[in-house]
Amino acid sequence: MWLLIIYVVVDLLLTPLGGLETRPLSQITTLGMTTLGLIFAGLALNIACLVLTLRRYRRSPVLGIIGSILFFPAMIADQTGQFSNLSLPTGIIYVEIVEAIVAISIIVLGTLLLREKAPPGLSPGRREVRTVLTIALLSVTWALVFLSTAVFQFPIGATGGYFNFGDIMIFIIALTFGPEVGGFSGGVGSWLSDFLGGFGTFAPFTLVIKGSEGFIAGLISRRGFKGRDIVGWLAGSVVMVGGYFLAESYFIAALFGASDLTGIVAATGEVPFNLLQVVAGGVVGIPISWVLRRSLRETPLSFILSKTRTKE
Repeated sequence: MWLLIIYVVVDLLLTPLGGLETRPLSQITTLGMTTLGLIFAGLALNIACLVLTLRRYRRSPVLGIIGSILFFPAMIADQTGQFSNLSLPTGIIYVEIVEAIVAISIIVLGTLLLREKAPPGLSPGRREVRTVLTIALLSVTWALVFLSTAVFQFPIGATGGYFNFGDIMIFIIALTFGPEVGGFSGGVGSWLSDFLGGFGTFAPFTLVIKGSEGFIAGLISRRGFKGRDIVGWLAGSVVMVGGYFLAESYFIAALFGASDLTGIVAATGEVPFNLLQVVAGGVVGIPISWVLRRSLRETPLSFILSKTRTKE
């Protein structure tokens, strides 16, 4: 347990909150952004592992092992100069070494704990396994949304926003795994991309809009009528396009002291880009979700699919 606490604390020291990281996000390479997403996913998994360990879940070390492994791609990229266009701060070098030692310790200890035989009456039940799998899925999916949103960005001058591929990933996740996973990953992953990418004004609106997009699309997709995926995609698209239009027309315009008319004009200029994003989300996301549902039926994640789907 103490190793997990140390890991979380040291991981936070690697962020700007720790005061050692001075490189701006704009100087991080595409590879760096990808590994950064893995770090956040690993941090979430280790926090979840800590919580489940306190609740005495025997399978919780699985999350700690996976979360710790996800740290190393970023460390390797950083130590070899592939993470950022700027040189690595001295303090970060030492912190990464410490975290690597802690991560290896968690992996080794977690492996040993998993190999131990459970005492009579303490073998992991189905509910415990499902809890671990669900938390792991949430950690991975919101990181995927973050990466697909943060790595592929094309600025839109009219509103100060940007075109991205995040909606493709949101629809894939929501239509495959349902409203809870779709809403959480869509909201958190997109919010983090805005927050870290210099679009903090949009971040709170993005959390609500993209979260609602994923939740509504996933909710409709678990209904039993024909064409539910298309209807879910259309409903989620309306939430996304309409939500940003209202946010940019009135709320964000008010924050910058602009009139409603100025906000409406600027927001109208972004509508075609948002429409293109959700169209791409449907064209790419719906077929991929069909493939994933069929592929995952015989895996441990089938319980999530059975919970969100009727017979295909």
